[in-house]
Amino acid sequence: MGFYKKIDKLAYWFRYQATYLEMAYYLKQVLNGKVNSYIKAVSETHRGIGKTTALARLSAQYNIPIIVSTCAEANYIEKYIPQYFPKYFKKHKPKAIKLSLLGKDDKKYKIVLIDIELDDIKLEKIDYLSRGTIVGYKHEY
Repeated sequence: MGFYKKIDKLAYWFRYQATYLEMAYYLKQVLNGKVNSYIKAVSETHRGIGKTTALARLSAQYNIPIIVSTCAEANYIEKYIPQYFPKYFKKHKPKAIKLSLLGKDDKKYKIVLIDIELDDIKLEKIDYLSRGTIVGYKHEY
């Protein structure tokens, strides 16, 4: 059984790295002006592959906020992910903003990351309030 656990852990690591590298690639494309925005639709089969952790890592690395649906998700991104993966967050911490609070501080963001269940109304609200480019995951459960 020990061999199975090692293989399973290695498979998870590869899935996470692929997730992170894909989102980092598209974020760089957006930052360089080669792509306007990037929103990847994900379903239930994509659960547990490190999407939120990858976005938190990119948030800290590039100082870009992540738009989330609830305070619990914001708390998880800002407090718990840096505790679980401290090597990625030594210099900077990720920033999460609850969707309902976006635009209340009159701050406009050039670019935002998203990790929420998204419909067209929410997407328009994020686009209008951030006045920026959107990169991230659109959950379709």
